Amino acid sequence: MNRDSTARPVTTSKAGRFLRECVKHRGCLLLLPPSIVWFLVFKYFERIFSTSRFLSVFTNTLILSGYKLLFVFPVPILLATNAVSKRLGETGIW
Repeated sequence: MNRDSTARPVTTSKAGRFLRECVKHRGCLLLLPPSIVWFLVFKYFERIFSTSRFLSVFTNTLILSGYKLLFVFPVPILLATNAVSKRLGETGIW
């Protein structure tokens, strides 16, 4: 097999060149999604805080979070202390 020393240029489509460039610059492309999210958040930032219902929605959120901390958070602690006290009672330490 005799190979020709003059190589012919490879013709590729625009999509192929685009994908090759994307792979070549993938580090820069990783910065693109966070910047899009940043743009979308601040595009609607003023709109969210300027609505008339924002204050009531925000207060309801804080109240529900407070209830969750008050009623749900102590349950695992109470269950754990109950289990420990039962275990210590079985061993006769109490």
